[in-house]
Amino acid sequence: MTSINIINRSLVIKNPESKVGQFLQYFWNNTIKDNKTKNSSTSAFNISIIETNTIEELFSHPSKTFLQSVKTIEHNIDIFTLTIANEQEPCWLLGTSTNGVSLRLKNKSALINYWGDEFLLPHIVLAAIIEALRYSGLLCLHAASASINGQGYIFLGKSGTGKTTTLLRAIKSGWSPLAEDTILLDPTTMLAYGWEKSIRLLPTSLQVLDKPLRSHDWDKNFDKFSVPYNSLCDYYATERQHCFPIHHIVQLARHKDNQDNLCQWTQISAIDITKSLWNTVGLPLSERSQQFSAQHIGKLARHSTAWRLELGNINSPLAPPSFQS
Repeated sequence: MTSINIINRSLVIKNPESKVGQFLQYFWNNTIKDNKTKNSSTSAFNISIIETNTIEELFSHPSKTFLQSVKTIEHNIDIFTLTIANEQEPCWLLGTSTNGVSLRLKNKSALINYWGDEFLLPHIVLAAIIEALRYSGLLCLHAASASINGQGYIFLGKSGTGKTTTLLRAIKSGWSPLAEDTILLDPTTMLAYGWEKSIRLLPTSLQVLDKPLRSHDWDKNFDKFSVPYNSLCDYYATERQHCFPIHHIVQLARHKDNQDNLCQWTQISAIDITKSLWNTVGLPLSERSQQFSAQHIGKLARHSTAWRLELGNINSPLAPPSFQS
């Protein structure tokens, strides 16, 4: 059994030697001591992850009866179908009777079960963890983040807009990285946390780095290379941070008519950035998660300066807006 502390939440992996368990330990940095949690009994919220053999083991009544009582959402994630049970306590199902993930949510705990050997299962389990963290009161954003001059920035954008390459440019320009994929915001302190051990780069994103880093034999997971933050920060003489307050929210954009190849910063309204924040939250499944997310997004938008950053040449340095001429 392995326990990972995440902002006073306890993530307990009951089968750490399994493929899912190994993936989660590789993804989450369990060496960070940013909170006072020592064990699950003192945690504000406990998340348990357990491998099981079949879906029938999860419920006291037969699987067919259970599946007849669920409400199917008209949405597919890859090969999986999402369903939510009509029970008092939210129950989230993704998959089939042979390959899938379930998430049961209670007031101060969550139980995640998974079964099968589908290669996408680790990522679906990760999605279940994110929903459990939302339910516990955290704001989870699919975004990149870095800081400079004591100011924390979140970079938002649709897939392919340039979040990862923007973070790499920031690191090359002396910024301190926080996260490339997942940011956890504690709304009570307005502190953002990054827990990833590595930046996962497509071959095209790898080309942003200097030649010694591009030519290194990095580990590869699926179609992405895993480049440790420590390696990047050591090479570019900057420092990894795991926690800082957010002062700026940046909406990334690309335009073909940007002929000068310079990054252009423009201040935008809180309403515009709120829409972008909702896009990064994903799909909160429970009513409680939706309410928490709405409250936290509003608070974050009110307490931050909103920007639109039009990206230029990927090889040019990235300066914060206060440095623009």
